[in-house]
Amino acid sequence: MIIIDPGQSFSFDAHQIFEIDEKRNHKLKFEWKLQGKGKLHPKAGQKVVYKSPNSGDSLAIISVSMKAKGARNNSVYFIVQTSPVKFPISNLGIPVGWMRKSRKGDPTEFIETGKGAGREEGTVSDWFTFEKGGEWGSVIWWPDECGDKGSNEDWKRVESGQCKKNLLEVGGFTEITSLTFWARGKKGNEVIKFKVGDTRLFPEGKSEKDVVLSSDWKQITINVEHLDLSKAVALFSWFVADNWNEDSQITFYLQDIQFEGVGKK
Repeated sequence: MIIIDPGQSFSFDAHQIFEIDEKRNHKLKFEWKLQGKGKLHPKAGQKVVYKSPNSGDSLAIISVSMKAKGARNNSVYFIVQTSPVKFPISNLGIPVGWMRKSRKGDPTEFIETGKGAGREEGTVSDWFTFEKGGEWGSVIWWPDECGDKGSNEDWKRVESGQCKKNLLEVGGFTEITSLTFWARGKKGNEVIKFKVGDTRLFPEGKSEKDVVLSSDWKQITINVEHLDLSKAVALFSWFVADNWNEDSQITFYLQDIQFEGVGKK
């Protein structure tokens, strides 16, 4: 698999691929089959160039065959895919679904959030602080239409699925393959669970990953291929239990949370 950015070119030479000494092999014939271009027969040493469309949603299978008189044909296959379509969660969702074990208690007693420095100069991240005392704490990103206060009325819309969104349609996807984001801990060794979906909210099912953060930025990927994100409420969340970390309080930073996949043609 070779991945190139939209609008960029990828070139290749059959003689290099097959390690051919052209001086000793005068009867070789190369045949290239490119998606949408049919067969090509380049001359010795000539490179074949594939340019991806600007939309960034193509997938091309390139077959290279070497034919020689009296010899067995050999083929090499390349799959060239342009960079995936990316859809920031901030275009759709907000982190206002704050929770602790008891719904009657106030999660702000144990959870705080704010803006901090990002992984690159001039960028901004979201920081979260979790303090022990509520047994566990969690924050869910849900669609704007669900509400921006985390009130009981907001939760009714969330749990009923009234405010669910079709991420495929909103993000311009034919398929969503993953959710990616960057994260780091204030000290390092912070243990956190990250999720897409929830067992009691749309989409049905969930995909989760337990992560031990370091003090350096690290990109994290959650596979979501098995989730039906055409009906989504629980877009993303983090979860921390009191007994997962030695410190009474942990702080961590998140940035560039986004869904990735194949775009519409």
